[in-house]
Amino acid sequence: MFGLKYRLYLILFFIPFILSGEGLKIDKISSLMDSFHEVSVKDSIIYAVNGDGIEVFDAKDLKKISLKSFLPLNDNINTVLAESSYLFVGGDKGIYIIDAKDKTSLKKLSFLSFQNPITGLDKAGDFIYVADGEKIWIVDVSSLSAPKKISSFKTPGTAYDIKVEDSKAYVADGEAGVDILDISNKNSIREIGRYESNSTASKISVAGDYAYVSYGEAGFRVIDISDPTNPTLTFDCDGPSHNCHGVDIIGASDGKTIYILDKNSGIKVANVVSPSSIHLASEYRQLGEFTAMDYEGGKIYIANKDIGIQIIDVSDKFHAKRVGFIETVRNPVKADAKENFLYIADAFGGFDIVDFKDPLNPKIVSNIELGCRAESVTVDYKEKYAYATDFCKGVHIIDISDKNNPEKLSVLVTPGRAYDIKVAGDRAYVADRSEGIEIIDIKDRKSPEIIGSAKTSSFAMALDIRGYAYLAEYNDTLSIYDIKNPKQAKKIGGYDTDFSGYAVDVVNSGDYTYLANYSLGMQIIDTSDPKKPSLVSVFDLNSSSFLDHGEGVDVLNDKAFIAYKDLGVAIVDISDRENPSLLNFLQTKNAKDVKVLGSYVIVCDEGSGLLTYKIDNDENIKTFVERLYTKLLNRNYDQEGLNYYMGRLLKGASAAEVAEIFYRSEEFRGSNLTTKEFLERTYETLLGREADQEGLEYWRDMIDNKHIPREVIFYKFIISPEFTNLSKEYGIVSFTSDDALKAFIKRMYLLALNREYDGEGLEFWFDGLRSGEKSAADIAFGFFDSKEFKNRNLSDRDFVIIVYRSLMNREASDEDVNFWVDYLRNHLRDDLVREFVNSDEFKRYAKEFGIVNLF
Repeated sequence: MFGLKYRLYLILFFIPFILSGEGLKIDKISSLMDSFHEVSVKDSIIYAVNGDGIEVFDAKDLKKISLKSFLPLNDNINTVLAESSYLFVGGDKGIYIIDAKDKTSLKKLSFLSFQNPITGLDKAGDFIYVADGEKIWIVDVSSLSAPKKISSFKTPGTAYDIKVEDSKAYVADGEAGVDILDISNKNSIREIGRYESNSTASKISVAGDYAYVSYGEAGFRVIDISDPTNPTLTFDCDGPSHNCHGVDIIGASDGKTIYILDKNSGIKVANVVSPSSIHLASEYRQLGEFTAMDYEGGKIYIANKDIGIQIIDVSDKFHAKRVGFIETVRNPVKADAKENFLYIADAFGGFDIVDFKDPLNPKIVSNIELGCRAESVTVDYKEKYAYATDFCKGVHIIDISDKNNPEKLSVLVTPGRAYDIKVAGDRAYVADRSEGIEIIDIKDRKSPEIIGSAKTSSFAMALDIRGYAYLAEYNDTLSIYDIKNPKQAKKIGGYDTDFSGYAVDVVNSGDYTYLANYSLGMQIIDTSDPKKPSLVSVFDLNSSSFLDHGEGVDVLNDKAFIAYKDLGVAIVDISDRENPSLLNFLQTKNAKDVKVLGSYVIVCDEGSGLLTYKIDNDENIKTFVERLYTKLLNRNYDQEGLNYYMGRLLKGASAAEVAEIFYRSEEFRGSNLTTKEFLERTYETLLGREADQEGLEYWRDMIDNKHIPREVIFYKFIISPEFTNLSKEYGIVSFTSDDALKAFIKRMYLLALNREYDGEGLEFWFDGLRSGEKSAADIAFGFFDSKEFKNRNLSDRDFVIIVYRSLMNREASDEDVNFWVDYLRNHLRDDLVREFVNSDEFKRYAKEFGIVNLF
């Protein structure tokens, strides 16, 4: 008991401090919750309680139910009562009155504090009637901004629920049964009748002369209240005997139908032949835990802790059928985020595909069961295949070309417990817990096979692939493996100390690797030399507490996002990696993973589901896109184009990726710019300044006299520090590691083959570089040994000039050219290329593009 109190105290103690972090405006915009436990409906608008706030859904079109807004209340919400323009919400702290006229932006009007948690609400006229377990309260809400308690009445039992009809209140009073109160005098409540029972009354509904009372596992009862001073039992459905357990109950106004919500099986519709003769008419059964329901217009809206909101058409009481639903992610633990879809490892729900085209309204479009417990998921960059790991059954390969109908192609059981997976090219790499790393050939996705492995000294928890395998090991923190030859994968470096915590997640970004550490929060490791990684710094949310357990990490620009078990997500400024500092904190229940997709932060939270937050950066992104139009195309933007490119950038496209679309557009290429005009626009667009005279003359000479393609200048500029700094001003990633690798390959096409890249060739070389299967040297030899290059029939002199441009990124001096032409009299051209790729100059050049495997 002490441990629990101590744990809660610490969380409450430093969460307020965490929330004081400043410097980044970010708001929650949507969620796919795993737990709705209360629901109220008005005019086809659904108000669903997810624990700490209210979700608003427009269900006018049941085929296109859309999330309109979310209102966090930072309270444990227990009940909600909806009117057309206002909500009355009961939480542990008291009553909230919400302005709901604008469904897209709920606003809290007022709050009235109560000592006990609110368990039931009803409204009549200018008054709301409140059950708080101990008492019944009457609250004057004639002024919605200033509600006032008028009177209270202490009930003999535990007041769970309340319904008001005319001048009487009917209370489900727990072990005391049903209390009937006279509320005609708002200042003086008095009891006028009671129905006693030996079970616990928890929910009540009133229609005409009858009260319908749920007793949970004990069943439900119908009580004649025509004489409120002498209520009498007319029907008793014993739960254990007749399987009529009810967590909620509604009696239809015509007195002919009763709707009973069974906690474990769904909705039962009962036909009332007479008050003493009631029979099951139909039912709708579903898995999960049902908690509450509401009725409107022939439909029942059911809250389910596990599978969301179910909408059941009961207009024909004898044929209840589901006509709509709001599906949820149950227990998300890992995610892979792409521009229009999210791919979720849902611990006990399997593999989910979520349509993310509208981040305000994400929708689950399909699901595949994995069989045991999903641990992780990754998707190839073409989004044709997904690879999910399962704790018991290994690796599942799924064809996702049709997002609505994914097809499982194969399952490969690994020797250990498959915790994490990454894919590059035709290989999958698995962190296989006690068995280390498994390397899998996935060329035939219907028949994958393990082709290599590497044993680890402790549990392999997670990995990232960037030329090398960066492995988070539970006890040994970080290990780096050379994976070029899968049959001889070997550890080449690592970071560990006597106590460096327990690493559970890893992301590599350029020269640095970021670890989510269960004991220490986040570690930043310098891995510029993979053989000698070194600790740069540790970000520990609260060094005096052992409760801030890092679970997941992602990095965007100069920010790191750390998922903390039981707490939420810390957003950390890492512009000074030696001194990371807190920018903001997103409080959630149990964050397991975090993924950043441009301006969107996606959190896998086992307590709250799949949450989406948005960084407020729209104006900066709009200005960046406007610059591309005005500086490069020399015209104002068109609205359609602006919306498209803003959407791409908001969803994670880099500045380089979007800028390249403009450079390769027919409009820009058809503008017939002189070299000087081209360079002036390029300097202004990509570097944010006028061209200096020296630079202008150098590049004019390269284009006009050396016949260097203009695109080469673009690929050089986008990896420059100036372009990086310009992009940061707009809060955009300048270029990704994938952009840089592709730029290197695209330059090789332009300089070595004198043409633009083709998609198939780019994909071949990119997959090889990213996976570590191919090195920078392999690229060089691949191009210069190709039939296409040899068919150019270049002289030795021209060959040397091309090699300098391609591999050294500069012009050769006459002395250099003469030296190597002489060299070729006694050597093969491959020998010359080998000399170049072994040079320090080439190594520095390749590293500019983020290539770690040089040979």
